[in-house]
Amino acid sequence: MEKPRFLVATDLSVNGRPAALTGATVAEMMGGEYAGVHVVDLSLWKNRKIQEIWKDEALAAKVEESARRWFRQAGVEAPSEVIVETGDPERVVREILGEGEWSGLMIAMSGKGAWSKWVFGSTALGLTNPPPCDLYVAHADHPRLQEGSTVAVGVDFSKASEIAVKRAAALARTTGSGLGIVSSHALPTMTYVAEDELPEGMETTTVVHWAKESMERFLEKLSDTLEGLEVRSRVIAEPPVLGLRRYVDEEEVDWLVLGHRSSKERRGSSSVKGKWIQQMTCSTLLVPSEEP
Repeated sequence: MEKPRFLVATDLSVNGRPAALTGATVAEMMGGEYAGVHVVDLSLWKNRKIQEIWKDEALAAKVEESARRWFRQAGVEAPSEVIVETGDPERVVREILGEGEWSGLMIAMSGKGAWSKWVFGSTALGLTNPPPCDLYVAHADHPRLQEGSTVAVGVDFSKASEIAVKRAAALARTTGSGLGIVSSHALPTMTYVAEDELPEGMETTTVVHWAKESMERFLEKLSDTLEGLEVRSRVIAEPPVLGLRRYVDEEEVDWLVLGHRSSKERRGSSSVKGKWIQQMTCSTLLVPSEEP
């Protein structure tokens, strides 16, 4: 069986360094290897001479060495392969991932709230929708995957959540930790009305009861996947992103796993995944749907 291969995307900034730590530690834990990629975006340069300059192999070699130095400055060994390309970063990265067997892509987010070029704006958010492969978004406070790292998974009981739980269970076994499973749903907006004024069956506890019952059925359905793991499940009656942030803080989660649902599966609802990535408080693994 071939070793798993991971790709670390970098803009060579300080804010991007957590991605290097993620790539190195994930590869080590998974018994694989990692490569780096730096895409020079020339879209803002209209001068054709600039375009020609970047065809110089010597210049490309200098950028490659800068990328290797960036890995070393992040505190990890530089990978044997560093890919340097020009073009639209998102498009180029997706093309590279489509050309070979890659097990995951690493990008980074600053824990101070200041986004690096890779995560600020459309590039990284574009890569999340949909993720081209397992997408590891490194948070500065929790960039390493290592023995004892706490793992949790956010679920909404969908098919995408089932896939995410399977990946999270494998991750928890790799780190030797238990697995937290959390579902966060907002109560209906009408719940400011006194319970005795609501029609029968519309009490404020209805959503909570539904979520708890759904969680029980969900865990039973995935019992084989979760066998042998210490599983802690929790239902939170808050808007999804707020509830996830609360859970991550209270349970001191290092890595949160989320599944990807297509716009059709969301049926017009907004993407919790996208909002979480912009506000996340721990490193996050986004798992693509395995369905075509």
